[in-house]
Amino acid sequence: MAGATAGGGPAAGTAMAAFLRSPAGQRVVDAGLDAQMRKLNLEEGEFATGGLVMDPTLALIGEDGPELVIPVSGLPDLTTSKTKIKSKLKQAADNKMSKALTMANEQLRTKSGKYRKGVTQKDIMRRAHKLRRKMK
Repeated sequence: MAGATAGGGPAAGTAMAAFLRSPAGQRVVDAGLDAQMRKLNLEEGEFATGGLVMDPTLALIGEDGPELVIPVSGLPDLTTSKTKIKSKLKQAADNKMSKALTMANEQLRTKSGKYRKGVTQKDIMRRAHKLRRKMK
């Protein structure tokens, strides 16, 4: 575009900008980017649902709203003893809740797995929480 502006003045620059905004111009830009990425052996990615990048990647960021890009090497060490204790406590609580949910489902569902008459998922969760509190 700079060449068009320098060689043909502002009118040429405006025409080039309009072309690049058009579908045909976008195809030209995309083809050029694809060729350059192949030449540099780069990958491209869209990370709206997250992802882990291990090699140089040309990425589309923020295509589905705000996103964070954080280097993994800059994350805090998650292997400290305090973290392990929390993880063990959380795992124990999760195991108890899992057992309570199994018991509540056994009590409030038929053998075929359907809810008993008048029972909802809310009732099962209430029963599970009640059973979980008794497990302490």
